[in-house]
Amino acid sequence: SQAWRGALKEEGIGLLPMPDDGKADRPSGARAASSRPPFVRTAEEKVHELGIVYHIIRDVENVARANGVSRVSSVTLLLGEVSGVVPDLLLDAWRWAADKKPITQGAELIVEPVEAVTHCEACGCDYATVEHGKTCPHCGSGETYLLQGQEVMIKQIETPDEDPTDAAPDGLSDAPDAVDAANPLHIA
Repeated sequence: SQAWRGALKEEGIGLLPMPDDGKADRPSGARAASSRPPFVRTAEEKVHELGIVYHIIRDVENVARANGVSRVSSVTLLLGEVSGVVPDLLLDAWRWAADKKPITQGAELIVEPVEAVTHCEACGCDYATVEHGKTCPHCGSGETYLLQGQEVMIKQIETPDEDPTDAAPDGLSDAPDAVDAANPLHIA
């Protein structure tokens, strides 16, 4: 059977398949972590995604309240490749927590991955962070910084199609005209 070992590298967390004897080569600077299968977390580690979901729901509630919206149908989230958030755990936490709030009940969480990109100050090139780490593959410099890939950010909130007469007793709504399924709220 295949054993899995986590490896903490300078450039982020990676999981490497290891032979049963556990003596596989590790990237420079890597140290062994857990022997759990990839992305299997303890109860305490799963709370991380649940906490993030609570913040997302709070932000959605605030934006909806400010725009006179009573329900949302979906929330699109930008999720960086090296954000430390496991998408499957985030989606599980969303389903559990969102269904407990009337405004997000039944709403879908759409996760859009954001590739991690690093910039080299020495040569000016940008490159894939996960593949190459902190050292520039073009010139070998360590004078680099992350451009993108740590995001956990709401990109869009969509509302369901509602009959305007259902939105307010007099048929009028305080919500701007742009707040409907055809014109979702965009948060920058």
